[in-house]
Amino acid sequence: SILGNSGITESLLSCDLTDPNARNVKDGNSTVLMYTIHYGHKEIVDLLLDHPKIDLSVINTGGRTALSVACNVGHLPIVNALISKVKFEKEHITRALIESSGTGNIDLVQMLLKKFGTEISGAVNSPNGAMNALWAAAAYNHENVVRTLLDAGGPNQDVNLAGTSGYT
Repeated sequence: SILGNSGITESLLSCDLTDPNARNVKDGNSTVLMYTIHYGHKEIVDLLLDHPKIDLSVINTGGRTALSVACNVGHLPIVNALISKVKFEKEHITRALIESSGTGNIDLVQMLLKKFGTEISGAVNSPNGAMNALWAAAAYNHENVVRTLLDAGGPNQDVNLAGTSGYT
């Protein structure tokens, strides 16, 4: 599926023994869906999303779901496909906003804020401590995203949020 061959993917998915949520334990426990998203194969993503056993809540060792992978690599059509299929938990949407903010993808940031509102702009835990979208955008110097997030406001947009190092 990561090579984009829909015929082979369809054949594999039709087998009863196929686990669409199988993880690559040698590479961060990412799923086939996560790899397919990373490589941008929307047609294959759609096939996987149609599989009755697909689990979109799977988290790899980096703390990412399929949705946050899609936001990290900036695939807006895939993000739209994912959020149209399932209702994600608030933390997963917040992580997606953080990924989009950290990469400076203003289109994804605006789409997520429009669809889910400012309640998704809270903090999540990361290896560096608590993190929010504003922190991620500022850390990577994405000024337009910082402005968008500040303009959106919201009670959880903490400009004083500190990581474990104490820096804000």
